[in-house]
Amino acid sequence: MMTNNDVFLRALRQIESVHTGGGDRLMDVVGTESILLERLSKQEQVRATIVPLMIAHIAWYFADKVTSIAAQQRVSILKKLSRDIKSLRHDYDYRMRNSMSHSNIKEVEDQINMFESSIGMDIQILYFSVNNEFKRTMPNYPYDELRTYAIMSVLFIDYLKEYNNETSDMLLERIPEKSISRIPVSPVLEKLRKVMELVSGVSKKFNYKDKNIVLSMAVIKNRVNGIEFSVLE
Repeated sequence: MMTNNDVFLRALRQIESVHTGGGDRLMDVVGTESILLERLSKQEQVRATIVPLMIAHIAWYFADKVTSIAAQQRVSILKKLSRDIKSLRHDYDYRMRNSMSHSNIKEVEDQINMFESSIGMDIQILYFSVNNEFKRTMPNYPYDELRTYAIMSVLFIDYLKEYNNETSDMLLERIPEKSISRIPVSPVLEKLRKVMELVSGVSKKFNYKDKNIVLSMAVIKNRVNGIEFSVLE
C-alpha cells in the first residue's frame, strides 16, 4: 500500500462515507484533516482507512458462503433470509462503488487478497472452533456448516466494532481539543449481523466467549495488528 497526504485524506473521506450512517463524521470537524496528518504516523493513517474494509470484507465472505450453501442444499426455510443478505450485499457494494475511487477499491482488494492468503489456516481453525461449539450447543440442529459461517460473520462484524472503538480511542487521545464522534459500523453491516443471527438460530444460546473461539479470534487479531503496510512519504 502506497499513500501520500492527499491520497490518505481522500481515502479517509471516501471510506468514512461507506461506513457511516449519517450525522457528524470525523472529517466534518473543522481543522481535523491537517491535525490528522501531523499526529498520525503513515502506518496509523493506512490502518484507519484500510483495515476496517478488510475486516468487513471477511464478514461478507462468510455471509456469501451462507447464501451459496443455502442455494446448493436448497434450504427452503432460508429463502427469504438469503434474499435479504443479497439485498444488503448489493447495498454495501453500491456504497463502495459510489464512495470510493476505482484506484482505491483496487488498493483495498489487493490488500484483502494478501491478507486472506496469510490467514487461511487461522480461518480454518476458527471454523472448527465455532462448529464444535455449535454442535455442543445444538447437537440436533441441521445445516451446521451454513450456521457456522453465519456465526463467523457475526464474529467479524463484532471485531469491526471493536477495531473502530480502538481507532476512536486513539483519535480522541491524539486530538483531545476536537469534538470527534466515535467511528460507527455501517448500518448495512448492523443489519447483516441481525440476519446472520437469525440464520444461525442460536443467538441466545451460543457461547461466543468459548475459550477456543476467543483464542482463534485473538490469533487473527494479532495478525491484523502485525500487518506492515508499505507507504510513500
